[in-house]
Order: sequence, then structure tokens, then C-alpha cells
Amino acid sequence: MNVARKMRFGFLLLALSLVPAAAVFASPATHGSNLQVVRKFYAEGNNPDKAASLFADDAVARMDPSQPPIKGAKAIGATLKGMTANGAKLTARIISSFEAGPVVVVKHVDSMTNPGEKPQVYKLVAVFVLKAGKISEWTEYGED
Repeated sequence: MNVARKMRFGFLLLALSLVPAAAVFASPATHGSNLQVVRKFYAEGNNPDKAASLFADDAVARMDPSQPPIKGAKAIGATLKGMTANGAKLTARIISSFEAGPVVVVKHVDSMTNPGEKPQVYKLVAVFVLKAGKISEWTEYGED
């Protein structure tokens, strides 16, 4: 396993270790609701306003872990709008996902297609933390 993969795996284990045991064994009535919010976020890829509405006002996003975080739902929305401003179309295909209390992990393949260009394809793993039905943290990790 190369160093980058070991680091990603370490981040994933760290994220899971932060989940309280009681949250992992959430009642069936609430199980899946956080995952549904995340799925809705991916479904709204070409509608930045709707996607941003799924974030808490004080949310933090790290679309590239090597860059400073984007802070606040409004700033996240502005960043998402900037990605589609030139007419680019975004699609996300979820490969696998799981929910453990407030944490949702999603392996997905994103495609960004700018007008007149070939799609840019990204293989990613995202870790979300949700509070009160809103995304409070979102971090993307690229696969090699």
C-alpha cells in the first residue's frame, strides 16, 4: 500500500473512531436519514443553491485537503456555483456508502464536463459529518 493510500485509510479510521458507540447503534427509525441527505447533495450537483441548502450555516468543507477549508454554507454555495459558472455539468456516481451515526462515508466517481471539452473524471472518497439533519463537515479525498 503506498503512502497516500495509507494516509487516506488512516483518515477514514480516525473519522470512524470519532463516532460515539451509541451513535453507531442508532435506532432504525433514524438509520439512513443522514445518508439520504448526502445522496440528495450529490443529486443536486448542478443546482448549487439547493446543494448549499443542505449545509449548516457554520459548515466546513475541504474539497482538497491540502487547501484551506471553505467555511460557511454561503461560501460553500459560492464555491459550488463557481464550478458550474461556465456551463459545466457535474455528475456523481456513488459506488458505495455507509452511515455510522452522524458520519457518512461515500466512495464516488465525479465527472465535470465543460462545454466543448471531454469530461474530467475524479475518483473520490468523501467523509461527511451531519448534525440536526444538516451537513456540518465535508472532506473529499482523491484516489490514486
